[in-house]
Amino acid sequence: MQIACVLKRGPEYRPRHLYALVDTIRRHNPGAQVRCLTDDAVNRPDIEAVPLLHRWPGWWSKLELFRPDLLNGPTLYLDLDTVVVGRIDVVFDRFRMLSDVYRAGDFGSGCMAWSVPPVKIYETFARSPERYIDEYRTRAKWGDQAFIRDYLGQTPAVLDDQFRSYKAHCRRSVPHGTSVVYFHGKPRPWQVTLKVDHRHG
Repeated sequence: MQIACVLKRGPEYRPRHLYALVDTIRRHNPGAQVRCLTDDAVNRPDIEAVPLLHRWPGWWSKLELFRPDLLNGPTLYLDLDTVVVGRIDVVFDRFRMLSDVYRAGDFGSGCMAWSVPPVKIYETFARSPERYIDEYRTRAKWGDQAFIRDYLGQTPAVLDDQFRSYKAHCRRSVPHGTSVVYFHGKPRPWQVTLKVDHRHG
């Protein structure tokens, strides 16, 4: 399994946040290959840095994950505000996203999994990025996750309960069976201490 990340240079995320995530990946999944799409300086031999090709703002850079011939084979994507707390065992039978914890039927792009990348998402967005950035600003069509949902060509499958929201599930303690704790908004992982159930394998 390869694990992919995106480090887009900006006011909040720095290489140290990537390194913190990778340290948690290595602790629990030592055989994983980590590749990071970035426009920043990544200086760790255990991370393969792949240059971003476009200057798409913020989360829109994640759509470069679907560039042709880049991330083929079983791939798990993790946002940088994620903490791995156990061994990850994902089924790569379909394109998978997070289930939105606030709106039933919606999806989150903070963690995604695939075996065949949906290249048409990248190609569609790359033809008219300004148009889509402007279009995907409403509550019904918000950001990259809604764009992926709309242009995937099928309803995404949902990542299972290995993946837990900090706000919805892990504020007091991380439930047994959790492998990945994902954050959305504030706080960020480096602002809290996770209380992990040590029955994890």
